[in-house]
Amino acid sequence: MLQKPLTFLSSINDDVWHKQTGEGAFECWTFDAMSDDGREVVSIKFYDNFILSPRYVSQPDLRFPAVTFVYCVDGKKIYHKVVEYPAESVQSDGETAAMSIGKNTFRIDKADYGSGYMVKLDLPSRGGRRIEVSLEWLSVDADMLEASGQSVTAWNVAAPRSDVSGRITLIGRRGQEKKTCHFRGTGSHEQFRSNRSIVDTFATRQWGHAHFIDTTAFFCRQTVAVGEQVERLYIIRDGKIEEYDAVFNQKSLVRSRYGARYPQTLTATTDCGINLEVRPATVIDTGFSNVKLVSKMTLELNDGKVRTTDGVAEFLTTARMNNGLFRFLTGLGIKRN
Repeated sequence: MLQKPLTFLSSINDDVWHKQTGEGAFECWTFDAMSDDGREVVSIKFYDNFILSPRYVSQPDLRFPAVTFVYCVDGKKIYHKVVEYPAESVQSDGETAAMSIGKNTFRIDKADYGSGYMVKLDLPSRGGRRIEVSLEWLSVDADMLEASGQSVTAWNVAAPRSDVSGRITLIGRRGQEKKTCHFRGTGSHEQFRSNRSIVDTFATRQWGHAHFIDTTAFFCRQTVAVGEQVERLYIIRDGKIEEYDAVFNQKSLVRSRYGARYPQTLTATTDCGINLEVRPATVIDTGFSNVKLVSKMTLELNDGKVRTTDGVAEFLTTARMNNGLFRFLTGLGIKRN
């Protein structure tokens, strides 16, 4: 019997550390946001086992927690940090949507003005400096769909849409504030987990989202060596999630700076006439196996309206992860704390 390849849900109760024990198992929590004027992009990831670590493939029985942070303005990286931590640095009760890795934390929080996620980072930087991040994802759409059925792999879009605000501060060697960037925009929070290694979970994965004025769209195209392929489109509107099977087409594969491949155009079409077009534009982050981009997205629903905005798309291929040279070169950009 073939294993169901992916469980999709939107659940705060399930947004916890599952402490999976499979060889190469991993969980990743992502917090993305784009500023109101579209110039700034923030991407934060917490990994209990960093799938891009050079040691992840060679030592699959161990765990390599990591935190990654990217802050871009007008397509230029202002801050880009990848920090690995000891396995024992991960702290979570496994029952609430909260975690700490080293001095970096996220937690679900409630206030008089609403509920959402508070994310705080304290990352080492060059020359004894540090980067402090304090950002809040205040939920607009969240906790919308519990899981129906289970699989070894799950994609939990716990908060599809959030108002995001806060600040990013560069701290000098003597503890003084060197530079502060204030941020305000719209974002999302998701968790992806698998009870097996990344290379056994999928061969390629293409996914992303966009926040239109009255609608949010998420897409996922996932290929596996054996079993059912995943091609899904999710529409969030009027307080509900609509899930559709979709047919994906891509055109004109190109390569990022480090050779990761992605299409110049990706389209997802459903039987009921919903169409999402993704045109990758500006690279946010890239490696030998992955690339993340700001993308022009156009959504046609069955209401006759055409919606266009900037969104975020990611492309990941596992074939290169077993290459020793690529693993070594990737490791040069990782700081170990």
